[in-house]
Amino acid sequence: MTSAPGPAELRAQLENLTTEAFRPELAGIDRLPTAEIARIMNGEDRTVPGAVAAQLTAIATAIDAIAERMARGGGWSTRARARRAASASWTRASARRRSTPAPTRSSA
Repeated sequence: MTSAPGPAELRAQLENLTTEAFRPELAGIDRLPTAEIARIMNGEDRTVPGAVAAQLTAIATAIDAIAERMARGGGWSTRARARRAASASWTRASARRRSTPAPTRSSA
């Protein structure tokens, strides 16, 4: 039996996701006007249907496997729940760090 991944392993997994990759063109997004940030986000949202379409076979396979397991009375294992909780917690903490404005010097 393997143990649940630790924070370092979860971080490594997230760093391999293209959704979590550093994008130099967005490095200063926090300094843009709100309307510009919304425009950029909307543009990014347009890429979702194509990305989902490219993975429809894998998505359908996963849905069928989950439905079959649930039909047999199966559910999320304790380990899977722990992984989801750890991942969600790390993701929320990461989002808070990214959304916290950098400290500024006040002029005296």
